[in-house]
Amino acid sequence: RLGGCDRQPLRLGPDMAASAREPLTAAAVAKSAAWNEADCQAEPSTGGSAASSGEPRAARPDIESASGPEDCEGVGGRRRNCPNWVEDLPDLRSRLEDLGIYSEYYEYKEQYLQWRRNGARGARGEMTADALSARADEGPYRFVSWYKTPSIWKWRFSAAYWTGLLFLLGAAFMTFAPIVSMAKIPGMKSLETWPNFFGTVLFCGGCYAEYLQLINLPKERAEETSLLHGDWAKLWRGDMAGPVSCIGCVGYFLGSIIFVSGGIVGILDDPPDAVKVMFYHVPNIIGSIGFSTGGVCEVMLNRLFRENGASWKQEVWWVSMCNCIGSFLFLIASVAPLIARDWTGLETFVSLGFGIGAALFYVSSICMLMMWESNHFGFALLTQLNPGDVVARCSRTGRIAIRTGLSTASLPQPSATQQPAQAAGASEGSSRSAKQRFSTRGVLFLVLYCWFVCASVSNMLALHTKFSRSESKRTTAYTWKHFYNMASQVVIILMLMCLLIMHSGVTHVPNQQPYRLAMLLVRLVCLLGAAAQTLELCQILTDPLAAD
Repeated sequence: RLGGCDRQPLRLGPDMAASAREPLTAAAVAKSAAWNEADCQAEPSTGGSAASSGEPRAARPDIESASGPEDCEGVGGRRRNCPNWVEDLPDLRSRLEDLGIYSEYYEYKEQYLQWRRNGARGARGEMTADALSARADEGPYRFVSWYKTPSIWKWRFSAAYWTGLLFLLGAAFMTFAPIVSMAKIPGMKSLETWPNFFGTVLFCGGCYAEYLQLINLPKERAEETSLLHGDWAKLWRGDMAGPVSCIGCVGYFLGSIIFVSGGIVGILDDPPDAVKVMFYHVPNIIGSIGFSTGGVCEVMLNRLFRENGASWKQEVWWVSMCNCIGSFLFLIASVAPLIARDWTGLETFVSLGFGIGAALFYVSSICMLMMWESNHFGFALLTQLNPGDVVARCSRTGRIAIRTGLSTASLPQPSATQQPAQAAGASEGSSRSAKQRFSTRGVLFLVLYCWFVCASVSNMLALHTKFSRSESKRTTAYTWKHFYNMASQVVIILMLMCLLIMHSGVTHVPNQQPYRLAMLLVRLVCLLGAAAQTLELCQILTDPLAAD
């Protein structure tokens, strides 16, 4: 109710019940609010204004003829007597939600009740159609859509996180491999082939997570999500996804699968030329074409360099540009070995092409994580999932409201025990929301964790390569030492993966002790560990023939 006598939902009066299916107008809202206010009589209380001084309101004949009073909770814990037939009137909350004004109604009601409780401030203005229309044109109040259930919101939150994170890990491995190749480190071929293979597998996982977002766009619950096939008739329509989004996501996904074939052949020792051409160079070309298709679709969808398109100040601009340029560099580096076999600088050219392209994907992955922190789960291809920020959660239906125009730091999803009022105060400023969600510092620590994983895996590969070359020194003690070193690296990698999994749900440093101290210590330990792994890797790369 709009400033009504209790916390029950807004209901229509008897003379308006017949028109419940008609459009909800300002007059209907005002009349229903007045009717509900007249339906309840306050019990005597001390203090307050004349409206709440304890004077009973004038009785109405239709209330007196009701079957009997029924207690309902009033303002400030007072009990009011309401007629039984009030409970039989239609509930307008779903109507307000469908019209996109439920959060405005709830915010207005809470502020009004605050004033009725002798608060210093109360509701401003009136809840009329003109006032709502004026607020809808203002940036911080633009309402876009509802997530139907909290489960689908959580599902998209997790899928977007793993899309950005797997791309970041894959780009780190694929950037490291060309650097080793250009350095021409003797006896360290495994540091070129295996990181490239890991990178292709991780890219495939990231593309699959984005593909899952696409095929499950029509889903309203996480339990209904599909793992492989979607309703392409719906997805192809512009109001759901559109041809450009579908082609781009499928291009990335298929290209990443084909890239894995090239990565597998790359780890083989000296495969025949025919096998290398058919199962390494050709798959790389086809995979690069798929990636290039996805990059072009991102540029088209976000209207880069066109009127009303994304600007360079937005993360989506950098994601689209880096992915597009990086994909074409992959394509050039994949085609070069087939058309310039006798060129002396071919190996360096190919390494540069893949290295710079992977570095651009690394930058785009960081921007994707920054978009994820702002609840832009669609990144550059599924812009339908980039409406804005979570501002309210309906306690009755569980649906989550999304608005645009808020600050870049957005609000977290309210938990199941929170009331909508806890999320409806999104307009109170970005300072509070910035503390509740991932910050840029948090994204940088994710980048640090991913590099920690890459350096640890590379050190493990380097240690095993040195062990395999030292057949003359394979004593029992040396073998056990090698086993201990490898096991230590595996434990570090597993702990880092657990930390990354934890960060998919823990998006900020807790304020409560001792959890805050624990999180800060974890960050410090990871910072020191990443530095130690990097120094050890640099020592191995600079002197690969040195004894252990």
